[in-house]
Amino acid sequence: MTKQERLFRAIGGADEELLERSEQRRRRRWPAGLAAAACLLLMVGVCLLAAPAGSAPPEESGGAAPASPGASSAAPESPAAPAYTLRLSGGGVGSFHLHQLSAGTAADFILYVDETAYRQSTEGGVLTVEPLVDMGDLPACRLEVSRQPDISLEDAGVWAAERLSETYGDVSEPEAAGPGALTITASGGLNWDSPQALVRLVEDRQGGVFVLYAQCFLEAAEGHGARFADMMATFEPVSPEDGAPAWLTSLREVGSRLVPAFFSGDLTAVSDLLAPGAAMDLPDLRGRSVSALDYTVDDDRSPTRAVLSVRNRELEDSYDYLTVELACEDGQWLVVFAGLEK
Repeated sequence: MTKQERLFRAIGGADEELLERSEQRRRRRWPAGLAAAACLLLMVGVCLLAAPAGSAPPEESGGAAPASPGASSAAPESPAAPAYTLRLSGGGVGSFHLHQLSAGTAADFILYVDETAYRQSTEGGVLTVEPLVDMGDLPACRLEVSRQPDISLEDAGVWAAERLSETYGDVSEPEAAGPGALTITASGGLNWDSPQALVRLVEDRQGGVFVLYAQCFLEAAEGHGARFADMMATFEPVSPEDGAPAWLTSLREVGSRLVPAFFSGDLTAVSDLLAPGAAMDLPDLRGRSVSALDYTVDDDRSPTRAVLSVRNRELEDSYDYLTVELACEDGQWLVVFAGLEK
């Protein structure tokens, strides 16, 4: 395998067409290269932004973010918004995940991730999606997802553009990307290894904003960059008021009962959720802190199997995952296995 072929495998694309277009891509900016990928998105994208490394969140003022310019208390009351219904894809774009970035939050989100090519991890309230392939000494390629509470979409756009300008020489103005969403692109140059970024922000419908921050370098724009854009397009916030299908509502309710029970060491209150002969291989989980939950199902229309992964830790910087496998029987989710994994 040539050095060029190894590079293309690392950046997320090594087919003949990409190899033939390598020199063209060296002169192309990531935002332009993503235009074609955007046409292939299977769901309307709404997004969330993780601030660039080293940046600080918006200054806290002790309350909600200031009103948008031009807002007036005398403005006529807007008609009530129609009930929101989740837009699910039918499972055709990767593994379905319902994430909670921290235990107890009501601001969840859905994301589809191709687990044959990418891994997920959660740290400090940020979900990170990175390639499985070892990138070696190449610049980082990753998608980060986080949430900024108590800030308007307009203020979040200003804040994000300012933070990006600290790292990238060319930053676009925030542009509308559908109802309640903005997108920003940034470029650090036109060399093959110049950093590029795509940021999408979306209202969480609870007074804050989700942030998706995708990073790659120019040579990887049509590989990992395009795939991150596809993932971002499947992102969807989920609030308690959303018109979720019955199976999803049931799954969330089951999870909200199981997690406290497992970590208290007393399963009496959830005995009705344990399948006959359920395999339980659990140590004493009392005293552990829970940082994130991830529900994965085998189909997003009519699932029969699900996995609840609970990131937790006993000591600082020492995380484990409580894995709970569930089966849906007669409309009820039941635990068939529970165990602790690294």
